[in-house]
Amino acid sequence: MLAAALIAAAVVLANAFDEGVHPEVKAYLDERPRAPAEQRNGYFQVVGLAALGAEPHAAGRGHVAAIAAAQARRLEGLEAEWPQLPMLTVPPVLRGAEGLCAMDSGAPCVAAVAAHPREAAKLVEENAALLQRYRRLLEYPEYLEMHRMLHYETPFPAFLPLTAAQSLFHVQSSLDLAHGRALQVAYDLERSLRFSRRMLTGATTMVGKMVATAHARRAALFASEALPAIARADRKALASLARALAPLSASERSLAEAHRAELGMFTSVLRICDDAASPWGAVTCHFFQPNATLNRRYFVLHKPLLALDASPPQGVPLPWWSLAYNPVGKLLIHSDDNARPWEYIARVQDVDMLFRAVALQATVGARGLKGQELAAFLGKSGADWDPARREIVFRPRESSGGDTRRFSVDF
Repeated sequence: MLAAALIAAAVVLANAFDEGVHPEVKAYLDERPRAPAEQRNGYFQVVGLAALGAEPHAAGRGHVAAIAAAQARRLEGLEAEWPQLPMLTVPPVLRGAEGLCAMDSGAPCVAAVAAHPREAAKLVEENAALLQRYRRLLEYPEYLEMHRMLHYETPFPAFLPLTAAQSLFHVQSSLDLAHGRALQVAYDLERSLRFSRRMLTGATTMVGKMVATAHARRAALFASEALPAIARADRKALASLARALAPLSASERSLAEAHRAELGMFTSVLRICDDAASPWGAVTCHFFQPNATLNRRYFVLHKPLLALDASPPQGVPLPWWSLAYNPVGKLLIHSDDNARPWEYIARVQDVDMLFRAVALQATVGARGLKGQELAAFLGKSGADWDPARREIVFRPRESSGGDTRRFSVDF
């Protein structure tokens, strides 16, 4: 009985103190990529893409600044309304996975537009302003998210207009293909793919990284549809597209900045005990150490991910007796879905493999390979080549879509 009481007293006493934030953790949170000049940064154009009655880039800059100001007040414990950006209305046909040329459901775009050319042309005409803004977006030479998530309630900018505008861009490109403007489409697609790569590199939040990943995926899928028509117009144009579809670089695949943002936002969650008024809340918070929780999350998750972006890191085993210190913090970490980023890693790897598959398609078209030359080239490429069906197959690793997201190139 006495021994049990002594152990309980030791546990209570051990949890009466919090450790300091580790210097490595502080340095990790304070680090930021070099910011490009605002006028060169396409991120603000994305934020303000559908801004109502305003120049989109300027509207994006103002909206990001307004969110940052409201966030700063919230972090000081003051009341602050999150700003709202008035937006253009996005047509329902451009919304969601089932929209025209959304590409996310696996439905073809070029064939859908060819089946409804008048409706497609009307859609482009009625939304010319959004399409023009998207084309301007592709011209920005740099991209870096400037939206710092330091509070768990901080809103993200609306990314639906970007998805809708890209769908509209693909509708216009499909109409261009039908009217014999395949080389213009090739030029536009190369710009779209290169912008996707800038987005992937410059995404500094997990949401932003997934938006960039989805944009890149849709761009590659549409490129695959358009390649046969482009090859008929001028086979040489495919070489530039193949280069734009090169395997993703380390910075394009990396999730390090996104994980840094996740940890930064996690710091605001650690303030849950600031207003613990009830007796049970006070008891619970006695066994919760914010700094120790922050340090642990960094060392068991974020630090391994810095060196290992490509596959799931292994957890760091701790002695059983360490559970007695900061038990609430440990439960908070391990109940957090965002601390298990394997699906995010798989999505980025899937886009890398999709780029490789469509690049093979473009290379085959550029070289005019057929028959045994084609079979020999694809057999050596490392792709999942099925000689009987004359196709290469790509099956995504991400589990949410299952085999419905299977992609193949038929030769």
